[in-house]
Amino acid sequence: MQVLVTGGAGFIGSHLAEALCSKFDVTVLDSFAETTYGVADKFRNSQSFSAQGIKVIKADLCYDETYEKLPDFDLVIHLAAMPGLPLSWTNTLSYINNNIVATSKLIEHFKRQSKGKFLYVSTSSVYGRYALGDETSDTQPISPYGVTKLAAEKLLLAHFYESNLPISILRVFSVFGPRQRPDMMYTKLFEAAMNDEVITVYGDGTQSRTNTYISDIVQGIELAIHHAIPGEIYNLGGGEEISLNEVISFIEDLTGKRIERTTADRRIGDQYRTVANIEKARRVLGYSPKIGVREGLSLQYDWMVKRQN
Repeated sequence: MQVLVTGGAGFIGSHLAEALCSKFDVTVLDSFAETTYGVADKFRNSQSFSAQGIKVIKADLCYDETYEKLPDFDLVIHLAAMPGLPLSWTNTLSYINNNIVATSKLIEHFKRQSKGKFLYVSTSSVYGRYALGDETSDTQPISPYGVTKLAAEKLLLAHFYESNLPISILRVFSVFGPRQRPDMMYTKLFEAAMNDEVITVYGDGTQSRTNTYISDIVQGIELAIHHAIPGEIYNLGGGEEISLNEVISFIEDLTGKRIERTTADRRIGDQYRTVANIEKARRVLGYSPKIGVREGLSLQYDWMVKRQN
């Protein structure tokens, strides 16, 4: 089976491509553009792709000429997006182009193939300040990032309803682990502890997440390849809710360092509490997260120490 992973040099995409390459013929498409995930990190992630038989296309999904390079694929896993909350308020047009326009162009190309399956990787940010319910919960995003991801979902579902395209949507919850984006809190906390830096904590630290270790997200996407039902949405998240204050305390114990921090008001667009309801994914996909937050943080720390050394 020919598989295309868009955004495949990023955090989730690179792990997914490596997991799939022993089973399928995998092609990664990535713009290698500087976003909240650095170009150097993307090139580092993709260094071993050639040795693993993973093909790489350096191209931008926003441009029509990109699609002249693309062969037909049996499966498209669409991860490419402009990520991050704060930047979406100051660079909204980039989020519209990368998260909506690019998705529109990709699905039109996929539609012309008249074959295959399309998995769209979305986010818990579509739910809004509180993400506590199942996939039928109201969607009230509170950032331009969440708005553009929800718009892409609606666009793809319109294609499903009108053309019966085999599209399924996966909403992922706060992914962490090796290769995590440098703008994400766990990476920033580890770097603050390891490098004796001061970090800013937004809010009072009681905000909580059901963070999801990278291998559990990869497992969920792999299961969706085989079992996701077209037109359906699935939450993919970890099984453990933890507050930011609890994470800071654990990282301090793990590193043996006191994390110096200042506090500031909550950032506009930040979610306050997310609890991944994954009952549908358990029932339909057979999804079952394995790595708890503390074990996952230990694995991420080990990786960061090795990389630093």
